[in-house]
Amino acid sequence: VIEKYLKTTHGKTHNNYDLELVELFACKKEAEYEKFKDVGNRMLLWHGSRLSNWAGILSQGLRIAPPEAPSTGYMFGKGIYFADMASKSANYCWATKSSNVGLLLLSEVALGKINELLNADYNANKLPKGCNSVKGCGQTVPAPKNFTTL
Repeated sequence: VIEKYLKTTHGKTHNNYDLELVELFACKKEAEYEKFKDVGNRMLLWHGSRLSNWAGILSQGLRIAPPEAPSTGYMFGKGIYFADMASKSANYCWATKSSNVGLLLLSEVALGKINELLNADYNANKLPKGCNSVKGCGQTVPAPKNFTTL
């Protein structure tokens, strides 16, 4: 199921590389799970980051940049970014032809009520009342025929 999700969510515009599942590891942090157990609308989504960031991510979890950090580069405000297209997240691994290994995290994300946006909004992290997350709607989405309910 995971390898199929990886292979079927490679965007057409991300055409200068291929994705290959080499290793697969599972982990569950109970404390993280407990925080979001009552938030519904869950999806398996991808997160990519540079190799140098993974020690911190695995030991401390994914974190939102602090208020004092520069806010450039956050298309929808400061937050934790996930994608339903593996190749979108793979771009943030910054793998190259000479260093062609990257790590992707596949997470069960509790989205709750989503604020869907068609354009960048650098203040989108200031959610409308009742919303739990932001979805930046892209031009490429996974084919519905490949959706799997676990």
